[in-house]
Amino acid sequence: AVYAARKGWQVFAVDLSEEGKKKALTWAHQNNVEIDYQVADLNTWNAPLMVECVALVYTHFSSAFRLQIHQKLIDKLIPGGFFILEAFSKKQINYDSGGPKNIDMLYDEKLLKEDFKSLKIDFLQERVIDLDEGRFHRGEASIIRMIAKKK
Repeated sequence: AVYAARKGWQVFAVDLSEEGKKKALTWAHQNNVEIDYQVADLNTWNAPLMVECVALVYTHFSSAFRLQIHQKLIDKLIPGGFFILEAFSKKQINYDSGGPKNIDMLYDEKLLKEDFKSLKIDFLQERVIDLDEGRFHRGEASIIRMIAKKK
C-alpha cells in the first residue's frame, strides 16, 4: 500500500490484522503519504468502490472461501484493471520461513489459472526467494507471483 501511494496512487487497503494496519500507517507517515486503511475480514467485507488495481500480498484463504473472495475482488476491477498477487506457494510447506502450515491455504500455478480464468494472466511465476520480513518471516521461502488483467 505504501509503495503504491509513493508512486502517486490513491490507495485503499484492507487487512484482517490491526497490527498490519499500525505497521502500514507508520510506514505511510515515514514516507509522507496517505493511505485509506480498514481492518476487515474479506469473507464478509463488501468493497465500496470499483478500482484500477487489486493487490493481494501474502493473503491466504481456505478453499471454502478462496474462490468466492477472488471473484468478489475481480468483480471490483474496472475493465483493463490489474490483479497482482504475491503469496506463499504450496512448496512453502517444506520451509520454516512463515506462512500457513495448511497446504489448503497455499497456491500453485494450476490453482491460480483456475481462479483467475476470467482474466488474462500476463505473468505467473513460482520461485524460491530469501525472505526478510520480520522475525517470523525470515529465510528461504517458496512464493508465487501473478499479474493479470481484466479483459
